[in-house]
Amino acid sequence: MWYGNISVGTPAAIYTGQSLFRVAQTQKLIAKCAVDFETGSADFFLPGPSCPNCEGHDIYNPAQSSTSKDLGTTTTLTYNDGKIEGELYTDNVVVGGFKVSGCWVSGQVTEELRQ
Repeated sequence: MWYGNISVGTPAAIYTGQSLFRVAQTQKLIAKCAVDFETGSADFFLPGPSCPNCEGHDIYNPAQSSTSKDLGTTTTLTYNDGKIEGELYTDNVVVGGFKVSGCWVSGQVTEELRQ
């Protein structure tokens, strides 16, 4: 896995996150760590303000960013073990000192895991 720190929005909100590791088909919060870069897709999800099960995570709140733009749609990413859905925005994202203006960002709304 690739880990790192990111910032999103203006003013920049720093995300270091907390990682959920699955142990014996249960989810258990075990460590505070940097953001896990999921490299299997181009989608970029952060816990959003409407997410009912994102307790303990830093929340992306597009209303607090002057550079956030609501695209008025949602996006879904399906994994082998479930899916995640989010509201779609564009915003400024900085990773490793490199800034991407107008990056697509999804504020997570739901997550469904298959058991």
